[in-house]
Amino acid sequence: MTQQVIDWQTTQDDDYLELCIERLSGAPLYWVEQFIDIINQKTASSQQAPVSLNDIGCCTGAFNVGIRDQANKEIDYQGYDISSIYLEVAKQHFPESHFDLLDIAKSQPRDTDISVMSGTLEHIDEWQTAIKHICQSTKRFVLMRTFLGTTHEMAYYYKPGAESPYPIYQFTFQQLHEEADKNGFSIEVMRDKATDSIPKYLGCSITRTQYVCLLTARG
Repeated sequence: MTQQVIDWQTTQDDDYLELCIERLSGAPLYWVEQFIDIINQKTASSQQAPVSLNDIGCCTGAFNVGIRDQANKEIDYQGYDISSIYLEVAKQHFPESHFDLLDIAKSQPRDTDISVMSGTLEHIDEWQTAIKHICQSTKRFVLMRTFLGTTHEMAYYYKPGAESPYPIYQFTFQQLHEEADKNGFSIEVMRDKATDSIPKYLGCSITRTQYVCLLTARG
């Protein structure tokens, strides 16, 4: 589905885009490794092939590096992002995969077995709707990497060299549990491999503490 949305790169600078492109020629990112390990474990006993997967906020498609190097099963991959700039890069690097423009807070993606999302939910104002759309389209489980803490926080960050600011949310553990339960999923929160869930101050009143949330469909 194609939509007119504000390109995320307007909130970033040229160095960020270059970094995203550089990562595609290296080893899988730590968070991708963690997600693939969990996917391998949870699909090990299944005879299903391929397993469908939606990558929400896929950026330049770095999750494909992990699929290529570590996945134990064939993955029917579909990437979604609000940035046409990132999607063009992704299509060039991973021509065998599918990518589409989508605002997850406004539209629901295709039905899938698994959904993954990293570093995206905390930048969505209508985050409850985003979770709803992901859960409604996911049959088995969701892996979500985002900012969690004991209080709900929100601030805008204006990155030097960017055209526009972007929102940053910190969610509470209770909020994520409630949203998962509301949408028919149980939730397990675990440490983030990339940051060891160590807090890092962002300079805009928000302290980034990343966790990985595993939402499993009930029944």
